[in-house]
Amino acid sequence: MSSPESNNTQSPDLGSSIDWKQYYNREHEIIRFVPETDSTELLRLEFVESLLPNEPMERILDAGCGEGYQCRTLARRCRFIAGCDIAFPRLQFARRYSVGLPLCNADLLCPPFREKSFDLVTLVEVLEHLPEPQPVLRELIKISRRYFLVTVPYRQNLQRVMCPHCLKTYMLDGHLHRFDEVALRTMLEEVGLRILGVKRFFLPGAWETARLLRWLPYRGRQIVRHSLQTVGLVAPDNAVFIGALCEIP
Repeated sequence: MSSPESNNTQSPDLGSSIDWKQYYNREHEIIRFVPETDSTELLRLEFVESLLPNEPMERILDAGCGEGYQCRTLARRCRFIAGCDIAFPRLQFARRYSVGLPLCNADLLCPPFREKSFDLVTLVEVLEHLPEPQPVLRELIKISRRYFLVTVPYRQNLQRVMCPHCLKTYMLDGHLHRFDEVALRTMLEEVGLRILGVKRFFLPGAWETARLLRWLPYRGRQIVRHSLQTVGLVAPDNAVFIGALCEIP
């Protein structure tokens, strides 16, 4: 578990003039979030799996599931898993590779599920995209009866870019918020969640590809990394993701 930092920076402009739903319904034309086209997808999933509760889950919802890769992978950990996303084209792609997996096109402000109908709700790399994250968190909390798992980019430098066609500016990749541990903890606690643990995810270093270390699970590599950081052989704070497992009050 990591220790909190002292400062956080939020984007001064949340892009209220941009139709983000339309943007995300076209974004798939540029990139798909599957391992074949996005090499970080496997790393995201490894991080999510390290945050999962130790006990078995009966029902899981992946909110903001995209192409459904995480749903397909986590399906072996529970009896029932469903996914929802605002981007219909991504769900069409997911349905071709996830026959029989329940997927629905939905705005996370209005999730079409009964209260307390899932043991775990995951929100992976979604929070940073939301103009107003707290209302979405409150709605998703209602449909979980036990746990809530969230991950976001860690201390990412937000970038404003200009479209060469319309000459309007927007936040690159639709990332509207910058999170460190203090910001993430504060937001989750403000909506009433009880944080069970916070972790950071580091990109694998060259030392992790050594033959003697490849077999180590994620937790084992984290222990080795911490030891190397302690003696100054590995940079202490080059994490790319931060995530939390929370309990529903």
